[in-house]
Amino acid sequence: MKKIKFFSILFSFLIILLFVLFFSKIYQCGNLKNNKNILKKIDAVVVLTGSKGRISEAFKYIHYKNVKFVIISGANPLSSKKDILSHYKKYKKYFNKVIIENLSTNTVENALEVKKISDNLSIKKFLLVTSCTHLPRTKYIFQKIFLKSNITIYFWKSEENITFPKIIKEELKYLFDFFLMFAAHLQ
Repeated sequence: MKKIKFFSILFSFLIILLFVLFFSKIYQCGNLKNNKNILKKIDAVVVLTGSKGRISEAFKYIHYKNVKFVIISGANPLSSKKDILSHYKKYKKYFNKVIIENLSTNTVENALEVKKISDNLSIKKFLLVTSCTHLPRTKYIFQKIFLKSNITIYFWKSEENITFPKIIKEELKYLFDFFLMFAAHLQ
């Protein structure tokens, strides 16, 4: 009988924790504001694939004169640049600025590949576009990987439909990446 009561309390605690997590994420995303003043300071836009609306958000800034590159990181290796950009025909005259990175398969690899590209192209400041639920994990990873570089990263949220499973998935990935980065740092 005591075991049942213990597991009942534990289960109730977990349900409450999940609801708090869900509503706090909705609150955070609703209150997170993009600072448009930084758009004049950047020389590139980096967008991480994986969620609807991210690339469209990044392309809103492709016409800025100071934006020399738009890097799409984590693209499907089976898709060509032409395939990817065919959805964004209204930006066609800027396609020469677009770089497709298709080696990375997760956020840690995105950061590593973007760092290589940024170093090769002498990028000093870039805007990183991702979804709101992905933003905390992205910030953590990119700040760790770019820690000793002279590159400034500005983080930018794209709009998204926030769902309970999406938040749980992101939080679990955040924990996994935290331990992955921690373990890599110990070596």
